[in-house]
Amino acid sequence: MRQLFAALLGLVLLLGASAVSADEPRVSRFGEYSGYSPQVADGYVRTSFYLPMRDGVRLAVDLYRPTKGGVLVEGRFPVIWHHTNDRGPGGPIPERANAGLAAMPLLTRYAYVVAVVERRGLGASTGARRGYHDRNEDFDAYEVTEWLAAQAWSTGNVGIWGCSNTGEAAMHAVSVAPPHLKAAFAGCFSFNKYDGMLRGGIFAQWGTGPERTFDQDMTARPVDGDESRTLLRIAATDHRNSTVLYDLWTGMPYRDSFSPLVGSRFWAEGSLSSYLPQVRASGVPIYILGGWQDEFRKEGMVPFANLDPGNRRPISGPWRHCLNDGFNLLTEAHRFFDYYLKGIDNGLAAEDPVHYFTIGAPAGQEWQSARDLPLS
Repeated sequence: MRQLFAALLGLVLLLGASAVSADEPRVSRFGEYSGYSPQVADGYVRTSFYLPMRDGVRLAVDLYRPTKGGVLVEGRFPVIWHHTNDRGPGGPIPERANAGLAAMPLLTRYAYVVAVVERRGLGASTGARRGYHDRNEDFDAYEVTEWLAAQAWSTGNVGIWGCSNTGEAAMHAVSVAPPHLKAAFAGCFSFNKYDGMLRGGIFAQWGTGPERTFDQDMTARPVDGDESRTLLRIAATDHRNSTVLYDLWTGMPYRDSFSPLVGSRFWAEGSLSSYLPQVRASGVPIYILGGWQDEFRKEGMVPFANLDPGNRRPISGPWRHCLNDGFNLLTEAHRFFDYYLKGIDNGLAAEDPVHYFTIGAPAGQEWQSARDLPLS
């Protein structure tokens, strides 16, 4: 009976929100979106907790659920999540006209649940980091996705997002093909780690990566109920057993180098390109964010060339790494997730999949689109 009441209440809220937005013009085009997705909430509530993995490692999770007038909105909603190395300090999500992916929890107002999960060996999560984007992390992503899909507040449709190292984590989640993963919005990631991190054998990226001292780890935000930081101390102690990334990188001078530190040819193990058949077979649609001023600009074009048409949409703006100045990236992500997680027919699939900014073009003509790359 309680489940029936919750379902009816959710329906009433959705219908009410639809009525409120009935006069809102329906606009759905690149960078603009309104009138298709009713606003069911005016805020969110954030809770944090540990989610245990198959080997006992506990991942720190921030869960954002929609509220209206300070009351939790009941019902089942699609879930979008972020596999990050830092949940951040907490606090309200800033609202900006040119909102980026950091503002993703604001989509709770449009009937989404949002989760931010720290990867093993990082932040408040326990365990040690074996490499960086190793298969342990990928299998964690499988478990997290399927756990989110199985919750009472979830429709079972799950999306993932990220940029830079978290964009790569999102793509690695696709590579293990969780059954309920339906869409990925990923930016500024390396497709092949050796190509992305070394140029002619010279380091271009990542000296020591996300390594932190014990004292620095103890400044991470603990989960709810761990105000004494007792559990955080356990996590910070676990992190001392992580592989030293500088030693890992410098110990692999060649593309096929074997690292005794992790027991694999890690350039291959940690590269998305190694799992291209699995990514293709997953059928997960991927929105690829890039910037012309980003060192990884080429890396976003390579997966576009290697993935199946219909399942990839690249955008390249006049930006540096993971930036989106002058463009509301949150709106574009909202449009993408509405189409693939809610089945809203907002015309996304009928558009050109490629969008790119032309440097030096006449005002108003900078953004162009195309059906394919390279351009004719």
